[in-house]
Amino acid sequence: MLGVFERFPEEDGFGTFWTILHKLEASPGYESSLVQSAQRHPARFNMLMLQRLLSAGVGEVEGTSLLGVLIAVSHSPVAPPEVKAEVLHFLQSQHLAQ
Repeated sequence: MLGVFERFPEEDGFGTFWTILHKLEASPGYESSLVQSAQRHPARFNMLMLQRLLSAGVGEVEGTSLLGVLIAVSHSPVAPPEVKAEVLHFLQSQHLAQ
């Protein structure tokens, strides 16, 4: 399901992506695959899921800093501009922008 986010990095699937997000979040052990997806192909919804994890108090997954992933995406030349802007907005709202 994360591949859908990767193929359509700036879309919301007319609300369908929210259903996917909730289904993934209800699945045990999705976090590691999420981090890999976010690093491989930054997209609006995998970034949103990382932000939701951070907001819930999860700082890292299998030794990978979620904040570090977001910061890297905010500077990534391969991340779509809209995705980078949304990540930067989140970091600024949390007073974490660098």
